[in-house]
Amino acid sequence: MNGPLGIMFHHFHGQGHLPGQGSISQHDFKQILEYLKLTYDLLPAKEYLNRAQDDSLGSSHACLTFDDSLRCQYDLAMPVLSDLGLTAFWFVYTSPMAGHVERLEVYRHFRNSCYEDIEDFYSTFFRAAETTFGTKVIAPLAAFSPQDYLSDYPFYSTSDRIFRYLRDQVLSAWEYDRLMDDLIAASGQDLSAISEALWMKVEHLQKLHQQGHVIGLHSHSHPMNMERLTEDEQHQEYATNHRILTEILGEPPTTMSHPCNRYTGHTLSILTKLGITLGFRADTAPSGGSHLEHPREDHSNIARSLAQ
Repeated sequence: MNGPLGIMFHHFHGQGHLPGQGSISQHDFKQILEYLKLTYDLLPAKEYLNRAQDDSLGSSHACLTFDDSLRCQYDLAMPVLSDLGLTAFWFVYTSPMAGHVERLEVYRHFRNSCYEDIEDFYSTFFRAAETTFGTKVIAPLAAFSPQDYLSDYPFYSTSDRIFRYLRDQVLSAWEYDRLMDDLIAASGQDLSAISEALWMKVEHLQKLHQQGHVIGLHSHSHPMNMERLTEDEQHQEYATNHRILTEILGEPPTTMSHPCNRYTGHTLSILTKLGITLGFRADTAPSGGSHLEHPREDHSNIARSLAQ
């Protein structure tokens, strides 16, 4: 047993939701849940939260978590959970519910749906980055060692690592958006049209809440590099997230997960002041006893073990 820990899920395919990099089907999801039930004491979300708060979690305890408030999770994972009598944590970034088109998921959908495969997208993106930004991209790549970057995520390919290095470390957010928006425009796609079916609506969160699931923070706009924001900017991200979810749920959220596993000591202080009592990382590094840094295992690692 490696618990207590959360099991982290993101994307699902089926019933109109297209397959994409890292997505799983309902069948895959059921297999993972059956394995988890044999391997861990899989707790309902509220019980895991209560045990975390009173320090009574044991090494066999685990819970289910979903990041990003994706509609595919509601359409495909939630019915399976209902059939099995399970509840989970759902960590929500709220800008789409405030009417904003958040590019993170739009870009993911675009690269998984408008290219022959993900390597085709990467080749196009890398060429566009070098053409547009020249030595700003070429020089860092010449000294870059993909095998050493994001080494805690073994399921990433070499191209995955190069892409994330350029996106998160080399290019500014504005430069990355410019590249992606140009590629989308060249393809004839529309940002708003792509975004319409990507996220849950307010009524979906309210239904989950009524059924005993736990809804928590995931920032307002999902910054890729939370640790680079000022303390005031981080506070704005989480205070806005907290306010909107409180309005939706009728009570303040007390849980969260760290977007992209990026945070600072200021982040933890901000979350504590907002009344957050349980937070999750995006890897299995020990929490050091912190209630805001509980470890999580990515479902991809479990799926890969099952396939062996």
